Amino acid sequence: MALMDHVWVILFALAATIVVYTYLIYPILLLALHAGKTVADNIRYLITRRGRRIADRAGFPVEELPTVSFLVAARNEEEILSEKIQNFFDIDYPHDKMELLIGSDASSDNTVEIAKSCRDARVRVFDFEERSGKIGVLQKLVPEAQGDIVVLSDTNTFLRRPALRMLIRPFADPRVGAVCGELRLEAPDGTLQSEGAYWRYETILKTLENSFGCVLGANGGNYAVRRSLFPEIAGDTIIEDFVIPLKIRGAGYKTPFEPEALAVERNPVDVTAEFRRRVRIGAGDAQSVSMIYPLLSPKHGMLAFALWSHKILRWLVPFALIVAVASNLALVDRPFFVVTLVLQLLLYVAAGVGWYRQVRGKPPGVVGLPLMFVLLNAALAVGYVQFFTGRHKVSWDRTKRVEIT
Repeated sequence: MALMDHVWVILFALAATIVVYTYLIYPILLLALHAGKTVADNIRYLITRRGRRIADRAGFPVEELPTVSFLVAARNEEEILSEKIQNFFDIDYPHDKMELLIGSDASSDNTVEIAKSCRDARVRVFDFEERSGKIGVLQKLVPEAQGDIVVLSDTNTFLRRPALRMLIRPFADPRVGAVCGELRLEAPDGTLQSEGAYWRYETILKTLENSFGCVLGANGGNYAVRRSLFPEIAGDTIIEDFVIPLKIRGAGYKTPFEPEALAVERNPVDVTAEFRRRVRIGAGDAQSVSMIYPLLSPKHGMLAFALWSHKILRWLVPFALIVAVASNLALVDRPFFVVTLVLQLLLYVAAGVGWYRQVRGKPPGVVGLPLMFVLLNAALAVGYVQFFTGRHKVSWDRTKRVEIT
């Protein structure tokens, strides 16, 4: 075998390893570690009669529940804002311990008027005329908040009635600095769409990582932070829901995932707009490396392991996919690599069929997962290009959503 053939084989093996490790091997390793930890915890309990989780989940006595400030950054949300405000009133939590702060990010529709039409003193509206993006609005709202805990939410995210009590419960432990709730994506008929399946996959990883105290970021529409610990981060931060919890984790506080704190988000229907949103997240991923790199040190143990496995290597997958195709083409004269090339081509053809069905307003069906895989990685690649060429934006535009029944 010629030297260049050896090089192509090594490149193909490396690219395939990155893809398979981050999407398959890492979850399996995490599951095995979780099973081992569970056995060890049970043995420890049998010997010491200590360590059961119920004590950690006791929460606050009713009379000691902390005050809570919901912070919502809104940009042209006239279609949905009234429902968001009603959702705030429907939450099962002492109403005298809640407030809702709505910050309009230079909205050009009736967002501000709709928000101000609510005469309840617990709803406060801030009309910011200069666009600053979500993090810019949040940084302006935090000093105005009066609650002990600030809950970061989006206009298209709706908390279930008991969700806030579950989200607040872990803060009974003074070592907890932030809590991530669960976010579910639902279609009108309740069926699991391709993004929903991928989201469930990510939720499983988050649950497993939670058992090791290494939750990586939060769901942007459903997480809470101790107001006193809200970190100073750059005003051009794109994915603040990833950076903020990790900054708090890096400061020595716990940032658990609370799956019983359930919220529902409306599933996107505009596939092109959703791709743009994913591109923005890709740019944010590239940006965030410079903000969280100290946590990549091995001294952070499982947190560093999770960051490398779940994030850093995952962010390299777009490059790995390109290398896999290029190296495979160079080796196509060998039977094994003919098979691998055909498999790759089938993946992209399936994704193309799924895209075609979605732009025509049809569900992708069985090709939904290939579509989501390719869509996510293509958006990551475009996001990287935008970030490194300086064409990314901190501000965002609303993505059209479907209704939940």
